[in-house]
Amino acid sequence: MKKKVLGSKKREFLLFMERILVVLLAVSMSIVFMNSFLTINSSYGTSYRYIISPLEQDMSFEDKEIFRILARGNMEQIARYVVIQSQLETDGKYDAKKKIDISSFANRSQTMVEEQPTAQFYLDDLIKWGNYGFTYNTVIGTWDELNQLFAKNEAVYTRETIPGVKEYDHSGEADALSLGLVQGENDQYAMEVLVSRYKTVDGKELMECAESVEEYEQLKENLVLTAKSLFSNYTEYTKMQEEYSNGKTNMGFCFQIQTDEGLAYYTNSKESYAGMSADNITAGIKEKGGRFLYFNPDKLQINTNMEITAAQMRTILKPYEYLFGDNTRVWFWIDTNYPIQDDFYTVRESFTHSLPLLWTLMLVSLAAFTGSILIMFYLTRKEGRVLNEEGELEWRIQTQDRIFLGLWLLFTLIPQYLLLRISWELYVGYRAGTINYSWLPVVAGMIAFLINEWGIRLYFSLVRRIKAKALWRTTLLRKIWVESRNLAIKTYDNGGLVSRTWIPYLIFLMVNLIMVLLGFGGVVGAFLLDMLIGVYLYRDARSREEIINGIEMIKDGKVKYRIDTTHLHGENLKLANSVNTIGSGIHKAVETSMKDEKLKTDLITNVSHDIKTPLTSIITYVDLLKREQIGDEKVRGYLEVLDNKSQRLKQLIDDLVEASKISSGNIHLQFETINFVELVRQALGEFSEKFEDRQLQVVTRLQLEHALIEADSSQLWRVLENLFQNIAKYAMKGTRVYVEMEESFEGNKRQVVFSAKNISDSFLEVQAEELTERFIRGDKSRQTEGSGLGLSIAKNLIEAQDGEFEVQVDGDLFKVIISFPVLIEK
Repeated sequence: MKKKVLGSKKREFLLFMERILVVLLAVSMSIVFMNSFLTINSSYGTSYRYIISPLEQDMSFEDKEIFRILARGNMEQIARYVVIQSQLETDGKYDAKKKIDISSFANRSQTMVEEQPTAQFYLDDLIKWGNYGFTYNTVIGTWDELNQLFAKNEAVYTRETIPGVKEYDHSGEADALSLGLVQGENDQYAMEVLVSRYKTVDGKELMECAESVEEYEQLKENLVLTAKSLFSNYTEYTKMQEEYSNGKTNMGFCFQIQTDEGLAYYTNSKESYAGMSADNITAGIKEKGGRFLYFNPDKLQINTNMEITAAQMRTILKPYEYLFGDNTRVWFWIDTNYPIQDDFYTVRESFTHSLPLLWTLMLVSLAAFTGSILIMFYLTRKEGRVLNEEGELEWRIQTQDRIFLGLWLLFTLIPQYLLLRISWELYVGYRAGTINYSWLPVVAGMIAFLINEWGIRLYFSLVRRIKAKALWRTTLLRKIWVESRNLAIKTYDNGGLVSRTWIPYLIFLMVNLIMVLLGFGGVVGAFLLDMLIGVYLYRDARSREEIINGIEMIKDGKVKYRIDTTHLHGENLKLANSVNTIGSGIHKAVETSMKDEKLKTDLITNVSHDIKTPLTSIITYVDLLKREQIGDEKVRGYLEVLDNKSQRLKQLIDDLVEASKISSGNIHLQFETINFVELVRQALGEFSEKFEDRQLQVVTRLQLEHALIEADSSQLWRVLENLFQNIAKYAMKGTRVYVEMEESFEGNKRQVVFSAKNISDSFLEVQAEELTERFIRGDKSRQTEGSGLGLSIAKNLIEAQDGEFEVQVDGDLFKVIISFPVLIEK
């Protein structure tokens, strides 16, 4: 049994090993991450960031994506290098005395529709001018005076025809680089005149090359633009010479360009390609081996063993269409032996050394991850298992697990989030190249240790709570819910009608309004709150339904049924307790009534038995005496009275016992199909003589030939016998007796109704309802024979057979109505 419980020393050792494996995993993965990014910074300022994939280990360097990126990047830079060469060189060498037309250069990428004023300067002068900057002098005069400085043939100009003209601002100086005029006072204008640091190739000032203010402003703008652009290009030119000159790169190039003087060739090869055909140049480059490319922009034809398309080459040359026009041809080639230590050489060496290290570190990471998972799985199975005092296993939480789960999450997840945020910033910074720390693996190991330390404490606390089934019980939310619920229930149970209805309703409306005003999150919260209220109302409705069902059960005779009040509150609790109390009261009353009825029945049975025994002896001896030949009339009269009274007493005892059996349900009925009409006719036939003796005329109105009912024939006969016996005894002599039978319909209920009515011989001093009670007779003087049980027995027998028995009295008119459901004939 003890083997199933993890010892503390073993647990601490496994946790120590798990921490070591997590740190090892973080360190190895950070080294993998650092070596998975390759940053290439070329000397001309272009930077590449490439992700190394271990799956590329079996690929040649020339088939990798990084090679294609490097090749295209160098092609773009070489294309620009050739453009700058065309601007600065003559016959492959830098030409300081090269003449530059400033208007043509400034508008080289645009089509000049109109002829513009221009001037030519030496290349070296323009580069130096762009380096040293520009100075201006202000000339003030009228519009005509300023134009006379330039015009050889006077022309008329307006302010609107001169772009950039603006009002003179006395509060500040005019913009030195503005190409417009500044208006002064009294129609005076201030014009910024460029100080001529250098003169044109003809030895002229810039103002001498213009014939108007407008032309001068255009020349001044073109000069500034050209000088700045050439100085910038010259700076790039010196850097690119170090990058792409012969012996500086493993990538060769040759550009054939159509110029005004003919075909010009720009290449970094020692070989001269002037005068050679394109096919011969291509064949010679192929012989070099390695990777090559030939591109004809005129026909968008490409011949290459590199993964680059004609459309991509077109994109590379497109920014310089003003130079790469018709008859342009382009060749590139790369020496794949990489004898020169350039970008290609550096990247290939990085791949060669990084890929084997990546595989090793990934295997180490996988082993550390697997070991950590196995340890955590084992500890998870054993966590929380302890032996109780009886030596049995049970799940138990620890002291720290009694801290609310919400606080655990708060104090655990916030530090973990901050550490993860730091890790993410380091990741982004390293990937962007802004962070290149060699101690990044150490930082990763420390962060992983702290995250793991907080994480496993929270994890094992959750495991113990779940296994001990105490997760919900130890949450702050449950504590708040239970306390709020208890407070609300206490207020609801002890409050009045207003506090139980309007106050909760107003609070509900207020909370909904506040949450809706909070925006989308508040709307979601209000929806969840409304759902909870709906659940509460549903449960309250179910409680009321249970109470109604309880009332129905008690109404149907199940007086022992009790409503469960465990989860009821407020009015429902009070109502349920009241229903249970009523049920208990009814149950006690029924039990008392049944007990009294049983005692009464037992009393009647016992007394009847005790009386019946001597009565039987009396009847027997009276019968023996009557058989004797007694001559004395007076004695025979006494015997006759004694016989009648004993027989009457015997009948009374029999009726009393029978009534007791019927009321207590001890009578056994045998139901069968009976023709009620035929049974009534037989009964009338039996009593016809008695009716004649009483001079009673029977009027029968049997509207049915036959009426089938389901009843006990012997008991139903007894009822008719008892009924006709009463008529023969108590009906007034010489009157009529009406016996009727008909069929009635009440909704879907079809019944056969039998009635018998007669005029009573004596005055009826009781109500009709009382005549069906025991020992009640219409003749309160009791001068006639009878026990007062006949109608009571008849009513109980009819109702026991699912029929209806009703007595009606109207003065001396006595009427009995018996109803039975008609049995449908099949």
